[in-house]
Amino acid sequence: NLTCTGCGRIREYSTNLKDLLPLEDCLSAAQECNAPMVSICGGEPLIYPQIEALVQGLHEQSRIIYICTNAMFMRKKMREWMAVEYLKRPTYIEEKITALIAAGLMTEKDASAIQAGPKDPAKPTIGPSRWMYWNVHLDGLERTHDLIVEREGVFRECILAIKMAKELGYQVATNTT
Repeated sequence: NLTCTGCGRIREYSTNLKDLLPLEDCLSAAQECNAPMVSICGGEPLIYPQIEALVQGLHEQSRIIYICTNAMFMRKKMREWMAVEYLKRPTYIEEKITALIAAGLMTEKDASAIQAGPKDPAKPTIGPSRWMYWNVHLDGLERTHDLIVEREGVFRECILAIKMAKELGYQVATNTT
C-alpha cells in the first residue's frame, strides 16, 4: 500500500505481488516449523484479507506473534477490536474512547462507529495480548521516514498508532532500517 524506496518486495516480486498464501498454508507452515515466534511480514500484512484469522490461529498454536506493519491500518484494526469489545465491556471501552479522544488519537466519528458495534460480530479481531506485538516500521524521523515511504504524513500516522496501541494495552516494537 506504500511505495517505499528500499522495498525489495516491490522491485523483486512485482509480477506476483497479488499472490496470497492461503490461510491454511500459513498455519501449517507455522505448525511444521514449530518456531515459538512467528513474524508476519509483507508488503503490508494488514491488507491480507484473513489477517485476523491468521493471528487467531497462531494464538491457538501458542505462538508469539510479531505483525510487521507500516501502521497505516493499525488504528482501523484496533477500532474493529474495540467495537467487538464494546458489546462485552461497554464501560471499559467508553473509558478508552474518552482517553483516546482526549489524546487526539480518535475522532467522535470513530467513537460513534465503535459504539454502533461491529459490522460482523463473528469475524475475529486483533486484540491486545502479551503474546502479540505490533512491530511498526520507522525509517528515522518524520522527514526521512516520509521521504523513504514516498508519502507525506505516514510518520505521523505511525506515531498516532503506536500511542493508541499503548493506551489500549497492546505490545509495541519498532523496526528501523
